[in-house]
Amino acid sequence: MKQITEFTSSAFQTCKLPLETRESVDFKLYFAPTQLSWYFDFTYNDIISNGNKLSLGYNLLRAFKGRIPFGLLVEGDGNIEPFAIDDFSTGRVKVYILNQEEVDQIESVVFYE
Repeated sequence: MKQITEFTSSAFQTCKLPLETRESVDFKLYFAPTQLSWYFDFTYNDIISNGNKLSLGYNLLRAFKGRIPFGLLVEGDGNIEPFAIDDFSTGRVKVYILNQEEVDQIESVVFYE
């Protein structure tokens, strides 16, 4: 599990997240002030997913199980959802990219699969 430390307090951010498979994921993160929420888009090979709400969770990309070799874990201080523009720069919210082995472990422990 690797923490994504590139995120700042900018309302619109893009980055390439490196995977252990030597591939990368194009990732966009954006803040919606009227919703007090963060959203993300990602592109991996031919898979494009837009408009995903960033919320606390063990694997936000579980819907892509078996189609992508990574996952996304989000945790926040006090178990409070991401809601502020400075959530990442203050370290209140942490986002981690999971490798396939970690995704499988979460599936087993959390989702009993």
